[in-house]
Amino acid sequence: MIRALLPLATAAILFGQAINPVHWTIAEKEMKIVSGQTITIHITAEIEPEWHLYGLRKIEGGPIATTLTVEKDQAFQVAGGIGSSPPVSANDPSFGVKVEYYLGRAHFELPVRAVVDSKPGQSILKIVARYQMCNDTLCLPPKTVTMELPAEIAK
Repeated sequence: MIRALLPLATAAILFGQAINPVHWTIAEKEMKIVSGQTITIHITAEIEPEWHLYGLRKIEGGPIATTLTVEKDQAFQVAGGIGSSPPVSANDPSFGVKVEYYLGRAHFELPVRAVVDSKPGQSILKIVARYQMCNDTLCLPPKTVTMELPAEIAK
């Protein structure tokens, strides 16, 4: 299995920086939140044709699962489970296991809470997506991107 993936991994390392088959966006343009309050942030992954983005569920022996987190050391935290559009479930010959993945577009709902006793005022919510993508011939190495959303924390 590892020998079979070596050419894919090598190609991904060589070309991974130039290939970016997904574009992440946050639906909200700004957020107003009260200290201790929870709101849902809507995130979309636009996936290029012939590529797939792996799902949220970690599968033993499978690819890197997609994760959405809030960057540490800010006035916000994840406040529950992440919702998503339904993924496709199928056997993946690259990993030899049944996996979950998204095609075309994936929608995510990330519950975020302003930490109790957060300092009122302007802030930036930083959301971190870590993910892996493959097509029929190539798997890219896991990638991390940070998205930012202007936020106002009220009393």
